[in-house]
Amino acid sequence: MTGAIVRVDTVDDLASTLAMLRGIFFGVGAITLTVGVIGVLNIGLASLRERAEELALRRALGARRSDVAILVLAESVLIGLLGAATAIAGATGLFHTLVPALWGSAGNVGFPLSAGFAGLAAGALAGLAGGAVPALRAARLPIATVMRA
Repeated sequence: MTGAIVRVDTVDDLASTLAMLRGIFFGVGAITLTVGVIGVLNIGLASLRERAEELALRRALGARRSDVAILVLAESVLIGLLGAATAIAGATGLFHTLVPALWGSAGNVGFPLSAGFAGLAAGALAGLAGGAVPALRAARLPIATVMRA
């Protein structure tokens, strides 16, 4: 039989391709989050250098080490959340612009809300991870730093 029809696009091939694409997107997301954590860490350490006297003064006026650490950590989480919210707003705008332009009325779907929540959670976790080192350093600032100024 030379005229036999052979199916080329089997379900297994499509499933393996989908699994490979998910792995690639997961890898790109992990790299992006790592870069975000490093960015938050850099901002936190620069802020700590500039605010060392203020934080030491807070300690001298009665703030506990944990109070100072929580203050710096909250700032880092806020930076992560604001960055995630900005990225989600941009992605939503692009989604609602590009999908109808590329697929017309067939692309009449909504932005996945779960992706937005996952992005906010990732931003908060990136802020926590990137702010941990500056928070610990801020908690250990010597009160004598204020006396030198």
